[in-house]
Amino acid sequence: MVAEQRGLMTRGIVLLSLLLAGCPPKEPASQYMSGPGPGHADMTCPASTEAVGLAPPNGLETYCARTDIRGDREKHGPYMRWHDSATLDIQGNYYVDKPHGAWQEFYTNGRPKLIGHYTEGDPDGPWAEYYDGGQMTKQGTMTNGRASGHWQYWTESGVLEREGTFNDGEMDGIWVYYRLDGEPRIRRTYRFGRLISQTEL
Repeated sequence: MVAEQRGLMTRGIVLLSLLLAGCPPKEPASQYMSGPGPGHADMTCPASTEAVGLAPPNGLETYCARTDIRGDREKHGPYMRWHDSATLDIQGNYYVDKPHGAWQEFYTNGRPKLIGHYTEGDPDGPWAEYYDGGQMTKQGTMTNGRASGHWQYWTESGVLEREGTFNDGEMDGIWVYYRLDGEPRIRRTYRFGRLISQTEL
């Protein structure tokens, strides 16, 4: 059972990567390509923006920016930040000073912390978070900043802990909770966040 769950998680990560690849920012994707990684400051910025900051070894943050009508600088285009000269912290894009498009965050050990997608500052699209040991903690879909559709949660040891559906950020429908051996233990039914029924399995 556990082996099957791990296989499903691996397929889920591959699927999530494919979904993120199909979620371009509002402006042409070619204008949002960032450099190849630490030590490379090369960055293709959108028209009317400029590259700001420095990549390692000379700095720990670089992004594209433009000046708004008030004269303030705002992030607009690729964004990269590092924990240190060798470890990436965040890689993503901004649109009018808000996270927009594919977004990745990493722990100091280099493992993924979050892989998701934003639309003008709101989490919106495939979403996955991880423990620092590399095991996925939860996976699902965000819509306008709220959890929606089917979500799954795992323990740090990789056992599926619970799964069910959200509707506009509220638990809604059937949720199944699992034992540490991977077998179902409780089935609950929710209606817009309110527990309706519970069955021991």
